[in-house]
Amino acid sequence: MHTYLIILEITPLKLGGIYDSLPLHCTLVHWFWLKQAPSEVAKRLAATLTSLPSVTLKASNERTFPSKNKHGETVPVVVNDIAQTSGLRDIHERTCTILENMGVQYSEPQYVRNGYHPHVTHQKDGKLFPGEVHESARLYLVEAIAPEYGNERTVRAVVDLVSTE
Repeated sequence: MHTYLIILEITPLKLGGIYDSLPLHCTLVHWFWLKQAPSEVAKRLAATLTSLPSVTLKASNERTFPSKNKHGETVPVVVNDIAQTSGLRDIHERTCTILENMGVQYSEPQYVRNGYHPHVTHQKDGKLFPGEVHESARLYLVEAIAPEYGNERTVRAVVDLVSTE
């Protein structure tokens, strides 16, 4: 089984890049498991999602909630909620349908479909400010062996939403 995450680009990432902590991004689908190799997942994502319009990410107020770090310690996590536009909802729903047709197992099923709560977590490389708008035209398929323990995250695929042809 592969452990994956799908994110929308804010800070560009490199295909094949390995990150201890991902730069600024908006999670599209929280960590999940699939049997399929990254190339197959990417192929199916691209077949359905390429040629969609870019996704508008509009930040709202900051919120802080407790989380655990890789040492099991409780730490505050600061995020900006993202307005759930029809375009963002559409790409999330389409992505979930693709994954479900592949036999996905979600690590946190409460955060998909009706439970999807888009946000951007503040990172070392920055944050979004309330009211700031970012157009995201690319998503990334990221893999990690055990993401909850702070393992390296590898960018396995890049999918451009807006066709470059």
